[in-house]
Amino acid sequence: MRNTKNLPQEEIETVIVGGGISGLACALQLHEAQRPFTLVTDCVGGRLALSDKGHYFGAVMMNNDYIHVKKHAKKSFGNRPWQSYIWDGSKGVNSLLRMEFLKIPKLNKVFGEFNRAFQQLRAQAPYTCQKQLMEQDPLLRKLVSQSAVDFVREHQLESLAEKMLGPVAGAVFLCDWKKMSAFHFCIGISCTGNGACNGDWSDIIKSLTEGYSDKIVNDKALTISELSGGKGYQVHCGSHQYRARNVVLAVPGAAGQALLNSLDASWNTNEQGDDNVEEIPCYVFHITGKRRPLYRPKRSLLMGPNEDIKLFFPLPDGVDVIYSSLAAPDFSRYYENHQVIAQRFWQPAIQLSKQVWRPLQPSSNFFTIGDNNICGLEDSYLTGLFAANKIIEKSNQAIPA
Repeated sequence: MRNTKNLPQEEIETVIVGGGISGLACALQLHEAQRPFTLVTDCVGGRLALSDKGHYFGAVMMNNDYIHVKKHAKKSFGNRPWQSYIWDGSKGVNSLLRMEFLKIPKLNKVFGEFNRAFQQLRAQAPYTCQKQLMEQDPLLRKLVSQSAVDFVREHQLESLAEKMLGPVAGAVFLCDWKKMSAFHFCIGISCTGNGACNGDWSDIIKSLTEGYSDKIVNDKALTISELSGGKGYQVHCGSHQYRARNVVLAVPGAAGQALLNSLDASWNTNEQGDDNVEEIPCYVFHITGKRRPLYRPKRSLLMGPNEDIKLFFPLPDGVDVIYSSLAAPDFSRYYENHQVIAQRFWQPAIQLSKQVWRPLQPSSNFFTIGDNNICGLEDSYLTGLFAANKIIEKSNQAIPA
């Protein structure tokens, strides 16, 4: 047991643990409402990370419906379907050549219904828990509990799913589409056609932290314990301790679950165990060199779920961003010559919820935010707004009239 008696201690209304987009969104909202808080993180920006040269390490895509994210980031360059290729097992084939155009009216109907329901959820998400909103909507509730395979079969899209829809959704979430829920399958397809472009994240951290950078502490939370009498929480960090009325946990994956377990091992916010969230790790490489013709140089190439490399993503300056399940893929298979100029490992890179979603507010003063339920920048941002708005609402109620 680590001795924390001699660590400096601070009392604060709210501690936010984690500095990804959900944690930063929560902090910005609290700052604008003039509520006191401290944000503890050892990685400001999280999976928005860029290399020293401005190349993507994490999130790439920004859509027209990213209403909140677009306030802090600019569009970079668009994703053009005719410039994307899908690996058919022996070569890269232009994605448009794999489209069954007679199915377009059905696709518009099916995914249009999903988008309408999903946008209604988003509109209410800053004030109501995602889980509650999903459970209130019959279509979304069905899609969360339905497998992507059953969804495709229900709508008679088997052939198109194998040739195009499945590889596209698989590339978005870096996994086999057949292992997804129908909900995330629909997100994967819809987001690539909803004015999708690549985000320019060069100024997003500056924008999201404007005015409160002095409240960000470069540290790592180790444990969280509940104070007696329901008076709040003690957050133990590497070099500091905090007593806080509210705690907002914005840390993904096993690290976040470990902090929850340190608070109460019986308190599992997934309700059915960790297996209800699939964590997808990923190695990201920045490569220069000459890609072999078979692998479509200077084009996005979506590989299959059983391939070492999941996605080739070319940047305008000639660098390829590679997403792989392996720490050391055989690049010589894909390149005549190459050089790895940067790399990074994410655990997890992606979180995909299954049939049971996580409550964002499992207790009155404790929040778990991020992409535990819905994988995407905008939706992670919305969970940060939800936590902040609940804290602001309670604070305002506590002020005598």
